[in-house]
Amino acid sequence: MSGEPRTLLFFTESFPYDVAHEDTFVQPLLPSLIDAFGTVIVFPWRRGGGTHHLPPGVELEESLAQSLDGLSPWEIARSAMTSSITRADLAAQPRLLASPRAVKRLAIAAGRAEATRRWLDRFLASRAVSASRIVAFTFWFDHVTLGLALARSRHPDLVLATRVNGSDLYRERHRPPYLPGQRAALRSIDLLFAASEHANGYVRDRYPGFDRSVVARLGVGDPGFVSRPSDPGRLVIVSCSSLVPVKRVPLLARGLRSLAERQPETRFEWHHFGDGPARPEVEHAVRSFPVNASAVLHGHTSNSEIISFYRDEAVDLFVNASSSEGGAPVAVVEAASVGIPILATRVGGNPEIVSGRNGALLSADPTEDELADGVFRLFADPSAVAAKRAESRRIWHEGFRADVNARTFARRLSDIRGARR
Repeated sequence: MSGEPRTLLFFTESFPYDVAHEDTFVQPLLPSLIDAFGTVIVFPWRRGGGTHHLPPGVELEESLAQSLDGLSPWEIARSAMTSSITRADLAAQPRLLASPRAVKRLAIAAGRAEATRRWLDRFLASRAVSASRIVAFTFWFDHVTLGLALARSRHPDLVLATRVNGSDLYRERHRPPYLPGQRAALRSIDLLFAASEHANGYVRDRYPGFDRSVVARLGVGDPGFVSRPSDPGRLVIVSCSSLVPVKRVPLLARGLRSLAERQPETRFEWHHFGDGPARPEVEHAVRSFPVNASAVLHGHTSNSEIISFYRDEAVDLFVNASSSEGGAPVAVVEAASVGIPILATRVGGNPEIVSGRNGALLSADPTEDELADGVFRLFADPSAVAAKRAESRRIWHEGFRADVNARTFARRLSDIRGARR
């Protein structure tokens, strides 16, 4: 690596603002990025809610958010109509014109991308900095990434990397199944960091000519303790996610209801952390729980509060019932880090952290009875549960330590410019 000072432009959705709840993902990366670069500047593209503390060496720059906030619908539409992103996507997929939802998604992405391209010109001029001294990294493969890819025509020395996580990669999560501009943008991206082996394979399959992707898992820090099991005759189950359709928490609630009905001699306690539009459906399922089952819907809960819960309360099982995941979900990794057995669907990055070693995998689309059966089988042999608890902790240590993964990621990001020479 060159000894010259360099600047990392780190683009987030909202961090250090908390409207997008990115702090759990982003904060662990910052110390290693500070070590790898002379300067780190964080650029959220939207703002709202409170803000998180930035360590020394990290600067907050709000000019991109201000530029995008100031765009009118007319300005977005006008930019989109003349954008190369629009032309390329409609030429490749003319059927998009039959879907108003797809056309709207394309227009918003292309309009914001063009605004991002213009903003970068102004930013570089205002800072009097050369693109040859900059590495730009976007935490999501979004319209900001598209705009920076467009800017490479004027700033060919700019290094550009992005990360793909889930909703910004798997087009099947969207209706219609379409994500604007990605194929063209990949031609200008030096390196793509995939959240899991599954996500990396999806990139290679979806874009067969693109070979500049690597796996870069997230992780969590060492909580410094292991969770304890509950007493015989009691089973404490935890889940943690937004209450949105892809997470299928209502299905989990119905599965736990079925399990409690089958085993009236066991007392079941379910704790869910997270909130969202599916809450009424979850509450409806909970109201029909039998007398030997109870549920606590904690709502949106900070990472530190969840870790405190694991330290202070007995927990027997963590369940993830998602229909799609990009990487191994941070909530699953947190459960593993404190030695909790895990039951999860066989989707995305889940199989990279959950197996028979530390729990069990369900089918990708389980019924409520399959969920109930999965929990029952895990605890049918109490003598095996202690080993699964130990293996959860070991799996976290082997591949999901935040400090190790962050250092590897920062080194790869820092080395990109040298690889281009």
